[in-house]
Amino acid sequence: MHPAFTDGSFDPEGYALLTVFVYGFNNDPGDEWDRWSKKTWPGMKRLITPHSSGGIAAKHGLILFSWPGDSANLADAFGPALYPAKIRPAIESGVELAKYLKKIAADGNEGLHVQFVGHSLGCRVVLSAVQQLAADPQEVPVVRVLLMAAAVPVGNCIGPGPWPTKVGDLFSATQSYETAANSDVILYSGNDEILRRKFLYGERAAEQWFGVESFGSHDAVGRTGGPGPDRWTGTIDSCGLRHSEYLTDPTALMHIGDLFGTLVSRPLPGRPEDERLLDRQQLGSRQLAFATRLG
Repeated sequence: MHPAFTDGSFDPEGYALLTVFVYGFNNDPGDEWDRWSKKTWPGMKRLITPHSSGGIAAKHGLILFSWPGDSANLADAFGPALYPAKIRPAIESGVELAKYLKKIAADGNEGLHVQFVGHSLGCRVVLSAVQQLAADPQEVPVVRVLLMAAAVPVGNCIGPGPWPTKVGDLFSATQSYETAANSDVILYSGNDEILRRKFLYGERAAEQWFGVESFGSHDAVGRTGGPGPDRWTGTIDSCGLRHSEYLTDPTALMHIGDLFGTLVSRPLPGRPEDERLLDRQQLGSRQLAFATRLG
């Protein structure tokens, strides 16, 4: 299994399954690649064991998708204050991501299926892309969605919000895919300090200043797990993490790793203070082909 390339120099080709990983607000492409290669990837690799080579396992690729969620030189000075201006670009980026996936499915990736991993505001990119792909569910079927610390209002995930329908219902005709059942996996935490207050302020500011439409409750999916089990197909896990801990914590990495291979061990309930990554033991590698990061 290999991490993604650092540059989007070519389109992926010959894949049956692509996993698209999307980071959140205030990450430029360099930050994302550094976090992936030094933290998320090593910890995740520790938790999986090889599948057999060949078949779907040999045709599984990874895209690290970069969207304009960073604030360039203004980030250090203003940081969270710029969050309201990035909500609409996140939604629009999901539309563009869906267009790209449709393009490559028609050009060298026949029968392509996709699954998504999103963190924070990146979850809005994911939900927007899923909505676009659902317009023609047979074109690029979505297998699974993992949302971590989702900076998404609960009201957006019920009617009349833009994303009221679970993945399993949107792509019900594609459930014969051999690697995983369609499902939404939600990791949330009442201890998330960002989603407790700053998120609420940011959502209200986005509505007032940038015309981002509101659909009821501004409580974050990533803090409450809402709107409830009827909205999500799969696991809803209250993990107790702070906002920045998801990308290195063993519990979250276990869920990410489950998208790629068979889990070999489950983390203890407590998180070790001096070792966030479980990467000391190498458990072999399998032939997971790798794709490209899109910038």
